[in-house]
Amino acid sequence: INCLKNSDISFSLITFAGVILASTLLFFGFTYIFGIDLTRGARYSFVYFPAVIILVAAILAQIFELQFVKSKFLNISICKTTGKKAVTLILLMALSSGLTVVSNLGYQKYYRPDLLVSLIEKKSDKPILIATTHYTHVETGELMGIAWSMRKIFKQKLQHKCREDSICQEKDLERVKFILVEQKADSENTVNSLQKSLNKLEYPFDLWLVNFASDFNTTVENCQVDRGEFPLIDGYKYQLYHCHLS
Repeated sequence: INCLKNSDISFSLITFAGVILASTLLFFGFTYIFGIDLTRGARYSFVYFPAVIILVAAILAQIFELQFVKSKFLNISICKTTGKKAVTLILLMALSSGLTVVSNLGYQKYYRPDLLVSLIEKKSDKPILIATTHYTHVETGELMGIAWSMRKIFKQKLQHKCREDSICQEKDLERVKFILVEQKADSENTVNSLQKSLNKLEYPFDLWLVNFASDFNTTVENCQVDRGEFPLIDGYKYQLYHCHLS
């Protein structure tokens, strides 16, 4: 019976390890062969997380039963301990790591729209137009993040000034517009589509191209590139233009 149990456990571990390996190969294939970068979205990694958790749990269960554990990497006497203490220490470290993430202390966010919005507010005193190319729902989410951060900042800024906060907020947000430009195969056609949208607007205004699928310093009619120094912001490549009729 014990042999049968050990055989079943070994087969289960091999199965879960195979799931992890197969998932890794699929990610590698999609990213480097088909050019679909699944590594950008951490949510895609959850397809193999259950297998990783079970595999780690099985390993910790084996360590937990050991009477004596010694680190092979740190071959010093202070690292000697029982299996139960070793597993407890590992779980405490995992808990501490999780707390740093949920407390927003130890996790590098891929998108930081709050930093971009603060910069936009600092650099632009004219009506604002934020434009990006649209290919998938990812670009929609990027603009939604900016809009949500703007709403929060404007609300905090005007809260102490206006009794009817919603009215003041609407007035302040009226100067901000968003455009999703359909991404064309040719970048020149994409810029032409943007130009058609700009021609319908009243000048002057500041144009912010955010994650725009075109080369930097793109020529836009009636708009001049701001040549000032700008900080790098996670998740957002941007370019500021000052647009006015000559």
